Amino acid sequence: MKIEVQEALEFKIGLESDFQKATNIQGREFYSALYSLPQKSPVMWINLNPGGTPEQHQVLSDDQLGKGLHEFWHGDGKTSIATGAFLQKIFQLPVDRLCSVQGTNVAWERSQKGADIDLRAAAKRAAPFLARYLKYSSPSIIIFGGSAAFDLYQEVHDATVVESHEILMGNWGTRQARIFMSVLMDVPSIGKVKAVVVSHPSRGIRAGVLEKCRDIMVNIELPVASTLCSG
Repeated sequence: MKIEVQEALEFKIGLESDFQKATNIQGREFYSALYSLPQKSPVMWINLNPGGTPEQHQVLSDDQLGKGLHEFWHGDGKTSIATGAFLQKIFQLPVDRLCSVQGTNVAWERSQKGADIDLRAAAKRAAPFLARYLKYSSPSIIIFGGSAAFDLYQEVHDATVVESHEILMGNWGTRQARIFMSVLMDVPSIGKVKAVVVSHPSRGIRAGVLEKCRDIMVNIELPVASTLCSG
């Protein structure tokens, strides 16, 4: 196994082990933290929290992640797969290049539509470990899947918006909601970083949002994944 792959796996296993000890969570099936082999990457996608019950999901093993698989393209979570499809439309690259994009959640504990846990409390429990992951991967752009994910992240991580670049509103049921937002954010663990907020990936890509995302990502050069994906 390549040295960098082994080091990445050791970081992931150590990070998740510390999270489990701190939260008394017993077993990988009860949470989702890192969706791929961790590595330095200019792009990280952060959703709100993993859904469903342990019985409903088969997460990828550390061995599978070490071989290059990624929850966004090789997992079975509906939101994860929708996120991967969104990223493919943005970057229009083969999966083996996209697998360097990092993915996680604001709250790591699994729930059914967020209704059966206190999401703010769960996000606070995950916060120090998510901060370690951000420092490790050092993204220059964070994409948030849904405004709820962005709002909760900003609150729990004491992140400050220093520049607001663009906000796009759109119909969301009977009300108007943010379907796209672009800001510059100051994050304590990594400093200033661009943040892009899109509507939740499971809701599909809203008109005009894809073009705005492509404009922002046009100069982003994704590295090759630490280990090549299959598929």
